[in-house]
Amino acid sequence: MTDPPGVAGDGERRGVVLLVTGLGAAVVAGAFAVCSLMVMPALAALPGAGGIAAMRSVNRTAVRPLFMTLLSGTALLCLVVGGWELAGGRRDRRRPVVLVGAG
Repeated sequence: MTDPPGVAGDGERRGVVLLVTGLGAAVVAGAFAVCSLMVMPALAALPGAGGIAAMRSVNRTAVRPLFMTLLSGTALLCLVVGGWELAGGRRDRRRPVVLVGAG
C-alpha cells in the first residue's frame, strides 16, 4: 500500500530521523572537540585554584536546557535508529553502517 500524496512514508521518516540524528551527533562531537582541544589546555595553563574555579564555572554554564536536550536527545535518537534497523526487515549493504553509526 502506498502513502497518500503529501504524507511522509516510513522511508521518508527514517531519512529525516537519520539526518537529525547525524546532525545532532556532529554538533555534540564538535562541542566535545572544542572542550578537549581548547578549553582543557587553557585550564591546564592556569594556576591550580584558578583552573578549578574556571572549570566549576564551565560546568555550571554547560548544564543548560538546550545543550542537555541536544546531548540526551541525540542519544535517544541513536537508540531509535538502532531499534528501527534491528526490528526492520531491510537486509541491504547500508544496514551495518547505520547500526555502527547508531552505536
